[in-house]
Amino acid sequence: MAWSKAYGPWGCRVTVRELSDGWIQADIRVQGYPRKRVRLGHRDREAAKRWARATQADLQRGITKILESQPTIDRIFGLYLRYQTPKKRSPSSRQHDERCADLWQRILGADKTPDKITTREWEEFVVARRSGAIDPRGHFAAPKDRRTVKDRAIERDMDWLVQVFNWAIKFRDDSGRYLLSENPLRGFDIPSELNPRRPIVTRDWMERVIEAAGPTPLRAMLVIADEHGRRLSAIRQLQGSDIQLGRTDAWPHGAIRWRHHSDKVNKDWLVPMSTRLRTGVDRHLAANPVLGDAPLFPAPQNHRKAVSKDRAGAWLLAAIKRAGVQKPDGTLWHAIRRLWITEHKEMPLRERMYVAGYLDRQTMEMVYEHIDPLLLQETVETRREYREAQ
Repeated sequence: MAWSKAYGPWGCRVTVRELSDGWIQADIRVQGYPRKRVRLGHRDREAAKRWARATQADLQRGITKILESQPTIDRIFGLYLRYQTPKKRSPSSRQHDERCADLWQRILGADKTPDKITTREWEEFVVARRSGAIDPRGHFAAPKDRRTVKDRAIERDMDWLVQVFNWAIKFRDDSGRYLLSENPLRGFDIPSELNPRRPIVTRDWMERVIEAAGPTPLRAMLVIADEHGRRLSAIRQLQGSDIQLGRTDAWPHGAIRWRHHSDKVNKDWLVPMSTRLRTGVDRHLAANPVLGDAPLFPAPQNHRKAVSKDRAGAWLLAAIKRAGVQKPDGTLWHAIRRLWITEHKEMPLRERMYVAGYLDRQTMEMVYEHIDPLLLQETVETRREYREAQ
């Protein structure tokens, strides 16, 4: 006869029993809840008894967490990709969601529940990802194909999983219950890059590339980036109606309307043009007339659509080559944006954030603003002496 042991009265009973293969399974019966079976994953009878007594005591005190079935990794990711990912405006952000979902399903297992993730798995992932043993989609790479990655890439992967579980805490399923009651990764360490690459171009670089662009749409795009410090995605999606050519006493050169649908922070902005920007816009409109909501920078093959990110990048790479300057390491347009932020660092903070389209001061100052060598020298040479009052 198979071994078994029961604890607790009817209506709140935990029974552990030995299966035919020697492994031990628990049978939990609590009034008002469906019957639940749990495989304990070992063959130790004494350990099973201790577990059953502790579990029954928790149930007697009203702690019913073990009866509340947790959703699997596969279900949480599926709901996230269905309901949250489509809200993201950037195609690269949506692709990042899909890649990270593939990655973590392969690493953790699609049928795993979040509460079973251990710190050991978390730390082993860091080691394997850093060494290149795991590629960006969670496939194990052969030693000859491995490429080491920096902590910033690992941090992005791990941050994504934390954010998904934070979302699951607030998301209710069809039954009205939240997917998760807490984030199982709370307190888990995430590596961070101490010396991230954040390249910036110089004023000389910018002038040479704009000159090399010639009378093309790229020239106007570069002038707009140089005068407003905006993202490429916002610039390339500008429409003819966004260019406000009317002149006022406050804004004598007109303004540009930056629409929320092309803005990362989902906000509308109306920013005045400088003299140089108005000249560049007028020159572009004279060569490429635009009416109404038609794209200001249309795709070469389809003038009803805005030029793609890849095509704009190809234009810029060609101009860099013609200018005879070096391409920024690991980026293109972000380095230009950093130039604008750095050159305007002495302007009032709120005005800088408004012109360049920031809501988060920390992102602007820590990610985009660079140290100015001349101001650095001035800082070490200058002091206001603090003396005793006379």
